Amino acid sequence: MTTSHAQSQIRAPSQSNVYLTLVTIHTTPPTRMVNNNVNVVSRGNTFTAMPLSVELSPDDGDTMPSARVIFDNITLEAIDWVRALTTPIEITIETIFSGEFDVVEQSISNLLINKITYDQFSITAVLSADDDLNQALPSDRYTALQWPGLY
Repeated sequence: MTTSHAQSQIRAPSQSNVYLTLVTIHTTPPTRMVNNNVNVVSRGNTFTAMPLSVELSPDDGDTMPSARVIFDNITLEAIDWVRALTTPIEITIETIFSGEFDVVEQSISNLLINKITYDQFSITAVLSADDDLNQALPSDRYTALQWPGLY
């Protein structure tokens, strides 16, 4: 949900501030990037300038939250990093205005990288929320072999 300030800035006929997207990949140490041509310091953290774009799922109440993050102009080190991934990694996506770097207008957290594709030009990460509603609870199945006293 965007703030009322963000909504008024978006609807304004003209403005000098632009919307910036901050992406934090929760590794050790965290990797922070911004879709800008200069680095940005927000809340004491430096976000490295990188050409990236974010595509969000529709906010219709029926669709599970998901997103795609596309990183352009990648390096061989980034491809090696992707190939070394063995577990899902959490990502946080935030939006700010360029004039107010410490005010987060919108934040989407607890997204996990589910799928990554890449070519010589870009890396595309498909993200989704942890789908707790479709997990088996309890994780055991009540079978005659495991629970003979029930049968």
